[in-house]
Amino acid sequence: MAERHITLIRHGDYDKSATDIGGGDLTPTGIEKAERVAQALVEQYPVTAIYSSTLRRAISTAHIIAIAQHKVGFSQDENLCEAVFHIPPKDEAYFAQFKDLGSEAITAQRIRVAHAYQTYVVAASTQTDEHDVLVAHGNIIRYFVVRAMNAPIDLWTQMDIYNGGITRLLVREDGQVKLVTHNEIGHLPRRLWSV
Repeated sequence: MAERHITLIRHGDYDKSATDIGGGDLTPTGIEKAERVAQALVEQYPVTAIYSSTLRRAISTAHIIAIAQHKVGFSQDENLCEAVFHIPPKDEAYFAQFKDLGSEAITAQRIRVAHAYQTYVVAASTQTDEHDVLVAHGNIIRYFVVRAMNAPIDLWTQMDIYNGGITRLLVREDGQVKLVTHNEIGHLPRRLWSV
């Protein structure tokens, strides 16, 4: 039975002062985290495909991973870009900076991340196991975890995702989805732990 292994990587630390639409690039710390993620993946299994959001920090992280994997390129997908797809009533004060977003924009982002989930979290298409890497953002990974667990969407705000953290999903042949690990950081020394 072929299974699809989905490894969700949160990009490395990035320059938050950049104002252009693509956001800032990785900082030296972010590059080190991406290199450590890349090495951890090399030691575990061969990667079949790599996908990243279209934001610079994710592209740079995916590029470092792709170099370590040799001969595995990567594709960009805007559906993997950061999103605010739902604001739980209890968290409205925390999300006050997004109040100008409006319900239509939040609904559009929810549709976009749902499309990303439906695109990538599918049964393997070959007779051998597939190992896909998605380099994305904290909220995207939170959404994927909540969906994989069939948990209420309000719970997405209740989990941390470290920069350089690794989350793994497994899609069985029958399409059943399992959360294997969440926010692994064992490949990072303590000094590099940060959200």
